[in-house]
Amino acid sequence: MVGVALSFLALSLAVEARGKAGRDGGRGRGRAEALEAGVGRGVSWVGINGGFDEDYVDSRGRLWHHTHEAWTPQNWGGWMGSEPRDYSNSWGNPRMKCKNWPADYDQDYEALLHHYSIEQGTNQTFRVNLQDSQEPLSYYTVKYNFCEKQWHGGGKMDIVINGKVVKKDYITKCHHTRTDIYHFKCVPTLAGVIEVSIQGDPEVKGGQARFSTLEFEKSSDGCSDGCLGKSCGKGFCSSTTFYDYSSRCDFGSEGMVNEFDLEEAQEEASSCKCDADVQGEACELGACAAVSCNEPFGGFCLEGKCQCIDGHSGENCEVAPDIDRFGCYAQHEE
Repeated sequence: MVGVALSFLALSLAVEARGKAGRDGGRGRGRAEALEAGVGRGVSWVGINGGFDEDYVDSRGRLWHHTHEAWTPQNWGGWMGSEPRDYSNSWGNPRMKCKNWPADYDQDYEALLHHYSIEQGTNQTFRVNLQDSQEPLSYYTVKYNFCEKQWHGGGKMDIVINGKVVKKDYITKCHHTRTDIYHFKCVPTLAGVIEVSIQGDPEVKGGQARFSTLEFEKSSDGCSDGCLGKSCGKGFCSSTTFYDYSSRCDFGSEGMVNEFDLEEAQEEASSCKCDADVQGEACELGACAAVSCNEPFGGFCLEGKCQCIDGHSGENCEVAPDIDRFGCYAQHEE
């Protein structure tokens, strides 16, 4: 609680200091300036290993963080809201596994895809500290990978990055059949961080919000393909490369060859990614299109009005909670 309270004050101050132009990675001018200088000073890569309770170093020497560390401004990042749970099983003989996986996971399937992170409710949120909040924007490819291990598919999730919907109604597949892979490109940092929220639809199979791994790879890939100079209002411009095909319950098993190369990448063209209640090609339509609520740190917009969160207040949720130098909420004695 201490770290979280302090974090929102620090982030709110950082966002306020940078101003509206600095916050909005979707505006043409800011994007062009960032690309002229290359991607910013953010860390080159961060990986989150869903459903693991300790850090893991893979065959390429990359450090994957476990999913049981809460976010603070000082650490690498971590979960927001509530701590997620782990899930795995050892079904089958030989043991079942998904039939495709990212090529760079070949030597690390057991540690990266044999389990996943599962929510306490219908939402999982992770925030990653990628650079100082005052640095110029960096751009990232955010990678979502999921290998179902339990259900027969049909779960529905939205994937939201920095408050913007990048994938609506992702549908899970039958367990141990395939790894669904999504690369969301040209995602800008916001006050030095990127926040990913996986939101399960509570009306579908109880609301499932899960992932196997998340990756944050510093890259300008996709930034010049239809995004350069494009205005997205409060949103940002992004394209997606993904591997997501319908499949039967045709299980994979240990010892099989990776079928990743048998699939063709699918592409979603560059477009503006908007808040949940904002529409239009430039995120210009809807009651919330012109309403700033210090998203995602201070609040969110609902029917044209700000709904503040985590102790924030003010018409635009711009007032951070009153906390002392230790990060605790200040007590005011009458």
